[in-house]
Amino acid sequence: MHKKYLPAILAILAFSLITPTAHAEPDILHGKQLHEKSCQQCHDDSIYTRSDSIIYSLKALDNRVHFCERMARAGWTEKDIGDVIGYLNDAFYKYDKKD
Repeated sequence: MHKKYLPAILAILAFSLITPTAHAEPDILHGKQLHEKSCQQCHDDSIYTRSDSIIYSLKALDNRVHFCERMARAGWTEKDIGDVIGYLNDAFYKYDKKD
């Protein structure tokens, strides 16, 4: 690697360490607003409390929200998806965030 690229590489690495990621604390209110705008076009909240739920873990919830976002073509960012996951988990599922 040429030494002239080293400062640029270090700057990129440093910036990536301070920018928000999908693992940042979710904005529950924002997640609720996104949910009301996009998710409730297809279903109501009863889908989250039914006895035959396919959501059995936080990972399953993450996978499902990603799937639904793609199917609805909602155009959400990863932060938006994290906010919706946070809202749904807070409001309905109550999974440990370490799962």
